[in-house]
Parts: sequence; C-alpha cells; structure tokens
Amino acid sequence: MKVANVLTSNETLNYTASINKNIYIKDVLMIPLFVGIFSLLYHWIMFKTEELIVTSQRLLWKRGLVGYKLEEIQLDKINNCNVNCSFWGRMFNFGTVTIEVSNRTAISMCVNSPIEFKTALDNAIASRREI
Repeated sequence: MKVANVLTSNETLNYTASINKNIYIKDVLMIPLFVGIFSLLYHWIMFKTEELIVTSQRLLWKRGLVGYKLEEIQLDKINNCNVNCSFWGRMFNFGTVTIEVSNRTAISMCVNSPIEFKTALDNAIASRREI
C-alpha cells in the first residue's frame, strides 16, 4: 500500500524517502562476530568441562556440562601415544595427543602440558605391564 493512496483531498505529497539498503551491511558484518563469540564460548565450555585422568589401571576421559560422557580405556589396550606440538603449542604449552587403542583406530585430543601427560601415561603403562 502506497502512502499516496491514504492522502486526503486537500493534502499534497511533498517528498518520499526510501530506506537506505546500506543499513543491512552492519548486520551482515556482525554475523562473523556472533559466530566467533559462540565458537569461543563453545570451546571455553569444552575446556572447562573436559577432564583426562590417568590412573594406575586405566585412562578416563570425561566430557560434558549438564550431562556427561565418561569413557575409559584400560591401559593394557593402549598401543601407542603420540604428541603433536605446533610452534604456538610449544610457546603456550599445549598440543594434540593421539592415543592408538587396540579396539579403535585412534583418539585425539588437545591437552595442556602434552609431554607431561605422555610421560605420566607411559609410566602408568610401564608399571602396569610390570605387574
């Protein structure tokens, strides 16, 4: 419906303005910001709620915020443990640990202090095999 159709008989139309389409550009530019914020929030929650625990008999991996998933791997089933550290990982002490298990191909996770984790896991496996 045009505004000109609702004018009274003694009323004249002086000027019609249209909405500038450039106002939507800021909305389009905000999308990556919101995606980045949600991605950052997701990874922060994962960081705060994930635990990796090496015991004398098994490796426990707990994930989840409200509900949680707990996976366990017997140390006897672990075949190999590899650490991959990038330049930034070495600078900030984090890296990807890949654990090869006999019943699965591999489990990969990013951890803090990956060399210390691998050393603790290797020591636990070695002491387990001595028993």
